[in-house]
Order: sequence, then structure tokens, then C-alpha cells
Amino acid sequence: MIQGKNISYEVKYGKDAPEPPKTARGANFKCICCDTPTTLGYIKSETLTDRMGAVLVAIVAEGNNGRLYISPNEEHTKAAQVKKPSEYPTGELADAPRNIWCINYGLDTFDKLFTNRQLTALTIFSDLVQEAQKQIEHDGGSKEYAQAVGVYLAFAVDKLADLGNALNRWEPNAECPRQLFARQAIPIVWDFAEGNVFSNSSGSWSVLLDNLKRSFNLLCLQTE
Repeated sequence: MIQGKNISYEVKYGKDAPEPPKTARGANFKCICCDTPTTLGYIKSETLTDRMGAVLVAIVAEGNNGRLYISPNEEHTKAAQVKKPSEYPTGELADAPRNIWCINYGLDTFDKLFTNRQLTALTIFSDLVQEAQKQIEHDGGSKEYAQAVGVYLAFAVDKLADLGNALNRWEPNAECPRQLFARQAIPIVWDFAEGNVFSNSSGSWSVLLDNLKRSFNLLCLQTE
């Protein structure tokens, strides 16, 4: 819905639902308000000066008979508007224009690859890995055993970063977010999917931890 310069989004079901307008091809866009084309140079200049944002388009929920697509409301939008955590790891991305294209659009440090909500979740889960190690030793486990468990939990956090960033694609067939590293590159993604780390769907902590456990069980079966 377009009201002046304000754009809102509504999910519509059924065979008579309108097709979305063709407004983008690569990094070339056309404004849906005034139908004016936007040059690639303008897009880059806006993103490099930190004027690129994100707008919530839809909520995907778990239904009894599959996914439910829900129009976002003000409460959903506010839930995504969290502050950046006070401490987080960062660093400059390597300047490799052939395979790290996001740098050209202002995403030039590691923390910029995540929304504030994703960055908060990742820093908390990373801290909890250390807490788990301390708890194991407190309960009588050896330091070596605690460190081994910490390494395995770090694998899950690493996968959480791969499936919990602002460059995840939406897979329409499987109806779930897809990992960042579909290839050895970090391309820019204009429409990204943000998974819920506390759900039971793709990209959640429970699913990633279950996948890790099944990998270990499979390895044990193969070595017996």
C-alpha cells in the first residue's frame, strides 16, 4: 500500500492475489511510488553513507498444515528494532571484489552483516558456551571434557551465524531461510530472511543443535 511517500506491505492469499511489481534487477531499482528508475551509482552512494535500511515485509509462522504468511504490524516492527549489543566482535572484511560484493554497498565490517537482533543473539549464545564450560567443571567434569563440549557448541554457534545474518536468502520451495555460504562468496542480498532462534524451524538453535547431535551419532555408527 502506498500513501504518499510511505509504503506498507500486506500479505494476500488466493489465485487472484496480485503479482508484485517488477522493481529490481540486480542493483538497479525502480521506485514503486513515482515509477522513476534509480541508477546503480545512486544506490551505492546511499549505502556507502549508511543510509540503507530494512523494512519488515511479512511474518512467516509455523502452522498445523504448513507455513502461514502474516502481514506485519507495528508490534512486529518494534520487536525487530533493538539496540546493538554493547560488546561484539568485528573487523574489516577482506577487499576481494570478485567474491565479496557486499563491501561495495557499505557492508564492510563483520558486524554489519547482521541485524542488531541477530548480533544480540549471537553474542549471547557465544557467552553461554563459556558458561556451559564453567558449569561442567563446577559439576565435576574435567577441564578437557568441558573444553571439548565447548568446541562442539561453538560449531552450533558458527552455524547459527551462517543461518542468522542479513544476507540469508529465502528458499521458496522449502519455505525457509538459506545459509549465507551457498558458494565461496558474500554477495549482496536485497530481500533477506531472518529466522527465529527460539523456534523449531530452520535457523533455530534447537534445529542446529539437533543436526549437530545427529552428525555425531552418524559418525559413531560409521566407526563402530
